[in-house]
Amino acid sequence: MQRRPAFLSRESVLCASALRLTLGYAVFSILWIIFSDNIVAALVEDTNWRTAVESAKGVGFVIVTSLLGYAILTREFHARQREVRSARRLAAIIEGSHDAVLIVDRSGSIVMWNASAERLYGWKAAEAYRMRFIELVVPDLRKVARERMAAIFDGQEITSYESKRRTKNGRVLDVWVTVTPLKRRGKQARLVALTERDITELRRVEIELRRLNEELEERVRVRTEQLEVSNRELEAFAYTISHDLRAPVRAVRSYTNAIAEELDGEVSDEVAEYLGRLQASAERMRERIDGLLQLSRLTRREIEWEEVDLSRMARCIVAELTAADPERTVYTHIESGIVVRGDRVLLRTLMEMLIGNAWKFTAGRAEAEIHVETCAAADGRKAVCVRDNGAGFDMNYADKLFVPFQRLHAESVFPGTGIGLATAAGIVTQHGGRIWAEGKPDKGAAFTFLLGERSALEPITAAVQASHSTRPEGTTDK
Repeated sequence: MQRRPAFLSRESVLCASALRLTLGYAVFSILWIIFSDNIVAALVEDTNWRTAVESAKGVGFVIVTSLLGYAILTREFHARQREVRSARRLAAIIEGSHDAVLIVDRSGSIVMWNASAERLYGWKAAEAYRMRFIELVVPDLRKVARERMAAIFDGQEITSYESKRRTKNGRVLDVWVTVTPLKRRGKQARLVALTERDITELRRVEIELRRLNEELEERVRVRTEQLEVSNRELEAFAYTISHDLRAPVRAVRSYTNAIAEELDGEVSDEVAEYLGRLQASAERMRERIDGLLQLSRLTRREIEWEEVDLSRMARCIVAELTAADPERTVYTHIESGIVVRGDRVLLRTLMEMLIGNAWKFTAGRAEAEIHVETCAAADGRKAVCVRDNGAGFDMNYADKLFVPFQRLHAESVFPGTGIGLATAAGIVTQHGGRIWAEGKPDKGAAFTFLLGERSALEPITAAVQASHSTRPEGTTDK
């Protein structure tokens, strides 16, 4: 059976309406009797006519008051019916709400208490109607609650707030309260509806998340300190390489040259070959030390973010390679408008490593080709690809490409330190991206890198200039 809220009492509504009608009718009748008799006496001197007029006046008074009363009662009846229906719809909505809804009057008494409020707080409606709203609030917040409710009833705009409630069994709940003033009289509200939602579990989760975040921050701090220690050890290691290893290498080279000069023309071919191998080994050691030092410096460099035109940079690198090796004939296709955000120095080194790698491994091609262009990554973003038709590699060993000193080709065929691609991978990682390679033996290779979100590729134009995409007959783009 649906409960009837206290503020929807039909009997009180009808009594108030009847009282107003009765008082209004009494005042109107008294005024009519007093003034109408005086007016008739003043206007009609003949006694017979006066009697007839007074009789007609009485009949007219009865008719007019009857019609007026009927109209007033009908209008009042329909207005009250509409008010009752509206109130009942409101009560049904309140009763069906999943949130606790309670309506409080100015004195603080609870005049409406829905089923969700019963489930949340434990008090039945009959018990709640004998309570005051302040009894739900935890003792520490009651003073604040009284002041807030007084402000709401006085017309202050308070739409929602967070508070704490106690249940019948003494449990304390965190609740989110939404305020709706009802039955306003001017700016002041006669009733206030409070919709209260239990957020205790939400607050517990927030506290747990805050604790986990603090633990995570502490772990990050510890890991950062450990990383700083590792970086200092790496710097010490690089210093050792620079000073302690370079000196013996220089000594080996110097003594080897001295021996060769001392025995000039007086050694066998076999001894001369040994000395040549010793000098070549010392030179390779020097190059590898320089490569390690370069890799160490680049990976410790702080990134300075700016827009970088990789297309222009690639053309400059190709021009430098062509000037250093003018006997080579290489067709290059560089897409226009490849612009990224990143560190100009690091990206210059990256492009030098990748284009230089393609230049080296196409040395055996009569018609060598190098392409620098954009392509779509698996996630839909645009990546940069450096592709060639050179020696290629076996994909079974692709995981070794970016490891320092790992080589897939003989050094006698393609010389190098084996540090270039490892350096390229480190630079891409510093930019929050990733790099991968694809290739086939003797079918060329493609190295593709995708920079992180902050340095995401921003192509100015997708168009490729015709002068870079076609090879005019009898000419070569170097």
